[in-house]
Amino acid sequence: MIRISLNNRNNGDTARLTSAFHKQADLRFRNEETGKVVIWSISDYLSKFTLGKKINGTGKIVSIDVAGSAAQAKIEIYYRDRTYADYINLLRISDK
Repeated sequence: MIRISLNNRNNGDTARLTSAFHKQADLRFRNEETGKVVIWSISDYLSKFTLGKKINGTGKIVSIDVAGSAAQAKIEIYYRDRTYADYINLLRISDK
């Protein structure tokens, strides 16, 4: 497993975070209170961050599966009170 830095996200660096996502990217998750699926556009997700506001957490890459120009990574993110598994779908578009 590979340890990863969450500094850009943890410091609210939305400019750098924006560059990591396609403008049509979205995030999907299950709301723990309602049990319903929530879909955020990338702009909705980034609006939750404040530049310079620290979010204490660490993470590691558990696995990466590559097939041609697509890949999926499993990431574990650790906070003081909980752990998340994040499955990130990646796609090479115009050499990015």
